[in-house]
Amino acid sequence: FYTRRLPGDLLYRTESFLLGLERLGGEARLSADQNGVLHALVRGYDPDYSGDGGTIAYFWSTDRGQTWNGPEYVDPWDAVRSNPGLHSDIALAVDANGVPGVTYWKSRQQLWFAKRDGPGGGWTQSLVATRPNVDQARAAQLGFDRAGRPVVAFWDPPSGRVMLATLAPPNRPPAIAAVLPRWS
Repeated sequence: FYTRRLPGDLLYRTESFLLGLERLGGEARLSADQNGVLHALVRGYDPDYSGDGGTIAYFWSTDRGQTWNGPEYVDPWDAVRSNPGLHSDIALAVDANGVPGVTYWKSRQQLWFAKRDGPGGGWTQSLVATRPNVDQARAAQLGFDRAGRPVVAFWDPPSGRVMLATLAPPNRPPAIAAVLPRWS
C-alpha cells in the first residue's frame, strides 16, 4: 500500500488495519451506512504475517475513519490461528439498519453469506450455493431488498450463467434462479 496526493490536495492514507493485509492476494471492501458509520471487510488479514491469506475480518469506524474497531472474524474458523483461511472473492453490503452482511467463497466451492447479529453481535452464516469440483474464478455481489432480505448475485461456471439467490429464513434453502442466458 502507498500514500499519494490527488488533485485538490485530498490526502489518502493507509489505515493501520490494512498493514496486516496479505500482500499476495488480499482484498478490501468499504461501505458506509446512513448514519455515517464506515464498514470495512478485509480478506487476507494476517497481522502476524503467517501466510494466512484467506481470513476474513470486519472493522468499523464511527468517526469517519479516524479510528477503527475490530477485528471481528466473520467465519469462526478464521479465529483459530492454526487454521488456514481458505476464503476468496468477498463482498460487503449494509442493510437499512446499518447491519453489515458479507458473502465469500469457501475453498472456492461453497458460497456463504454471513450477517452480523446487530451492533456488537456475533456473525451468523448461511450456505448459499455449493459448486464442487469447479476450480475457477468466482465472483459474487450482495445487496438487500426493500424488505431487508439479502440477495446474492453470483457467476455459476457449470451452467455458464449469472445466478440470483434470495436467502430464505433459517433452516430453509435459498431460492436460486438464473438471471442471464447461458453464454455460448
